[in-house]
Amino acid sequence: MTTEFPTIRADTRVAEVARIVLDRGLPGLPVVDDGGRVLGVVTHADLVAKHARVHVPRYLALLGVVLPLDTRHTEEDLRHVLSVTASDLMTSNASSVAPDIDIDDVESVMVR
Repeated sequence: MTTEFPTIRADTRVAEVARIVLDRGLPGLPVVDDGGRVLGVVTHADLVAKHARVHVPRYLALLGVVLPLDTRHTEEDLRHVLSVTASDLMTSNASSVAPDIDIDDVESVMVR
């Protein structure tokens, strides 16, 4: 386990997050509060998604009713594209484990 790993604060600008990730060749960075508690994680995939094309939802008009088609990604796409800080971009429901947890238990958390 690596004990010295860079972290970022929620107010860190996305450009700075990208610089750290790219300069250090990291898959992502944990976002922490002033006490060091993990609030979420910004991954390399989050940074790529920020610059991806937004999927605009399509609609079908049928008998005077407008039905949205495939809107499942639109809100997430917009969140990524419009993000300015790490808190805007991070995934906040990331799992974490204590440093002394058994590796088999870590594996179970990762699979879940």
